[in-house]
Amino acid sequence: MPITSRTEALTILTECWCDVLGRSTVGFDENFFDLGGGSLDAIALHQELEDRLGIKLTVTEVLERATIRTFLDTRYPVSDSIASALNSRTELQPRRLLRK
Repeated sequence: MPITSRTEALTILTECWCDVLGRSTVGFDENFFDLGGGSLDAIALHQELEDRLGIKLTVTEVLERATIRTFLDTRYPVSDSIASALNSRTELQPRRLLRK
């Protein structure tokens, strides 16, 4: 089932970016490729995003939306007031769920 909540999508995007890049944090506006991601990493990110978000993507979409903000704003748009609040956050850490 596709993820429709922007908040849930943000958490998943952050986790996927961090997992694929091997980082504990990633900036909301940091470019995937500037952080060391390559084309094979982008393919891995593409697959992980499709699986976790429950949506169909093209690899081109992942390549063109190389920041969390760009991807989130394109796929999960928000009102201006919420966007202003999000603009104040610059570094994100994934929220890990405890699995039993």
